[in-house]
Amino acid sequence: MTLGLVVAGCVPLTREEAEEALDEANLHSQAVNLLAGTIKITENFATGSLVSDAAENLRISYSSQLPCATTAVDGATLTIQFGSQEDLCEFQGRRYTGLQQVTIFQTDEDGVVVDHVWNDLSNGEILVNGVAQVRWAGAADSKRTIAHELVWTRLADGRTASGEGIREQRPLGDLSDGIVVNGASRWKGESGSFRVSMDEVQMRWIDPVPQAGRYGIETPFNEDLTLKFERSAPTQVEVKAVSGKRSYKFMIATPE
Repeated sequence: MTLGLVVAGCVPLTREEAEEALDEANLHSQAVNLLAGTIKITENFATGSLVSDAAENLRISYSSQLPCATTAVDGATLTIQFGSQEDLCEFQGRRYTGLQQVTIFQTDEDGVVVDHVWNDLSNGEILVNGVAQVRWAGAADSKRTIAHELVWTRLADGRTASGEGIREQRPLGDLSDGIVVNGASRWKGESGSFRVSMDEVQMRWIDPVPQAGRYGIETPFNEDLTLKFERSAPTQVEVKAVSGKRSYKFMIATPE
């Protein structure tokens, strides 16, 4: 789904409004990207087992992969306490603090259903609270459908938003590299209400913005916006913002 770009009688966004929308969209991406990393860790359990056994298997896997985290199982629910704000827990180059609860509702040949709850989950840059349900056809299926309700805050300036959405994600090559996302979200931030559709958006775990794909954004500025992402160099992503007949380019630095 791609949102329309032109609203009759409306003036295209100024560069300042486009920058504001880009900032909101990037903050939203960082929030869902942070959660995607913790969801990825919790998918290492055998299907076909009892949900309580699956939770214990997941606890054992967590303990071996993240000795810095504290884990406990109660029935089909696994609770993970990551490191403190002073000593974040690191996994595959990503750092976490906060609490996560994982409840396994189904793990059989008909599919897998897992609920997630996050309390003050952070990577030192963004803080996220909320819930999500993850569904997929089974361990061999690389596609996941995720429905979320979240509140996120950028720690540097306290910028906060809350919203919900549903998206399908699959690995970007290897899952350790990142994910490809299609779906839609809506949220209310400091500038107003936003809706975004995501079309083949490629998110690397280490990048601050997607490296490819498109966002279609309904903004509170009386005009819609399209953001197109394209890696222009190993350490740079070009973001093209299009509103009506106006377009703006932003160059975003990324790691190697």
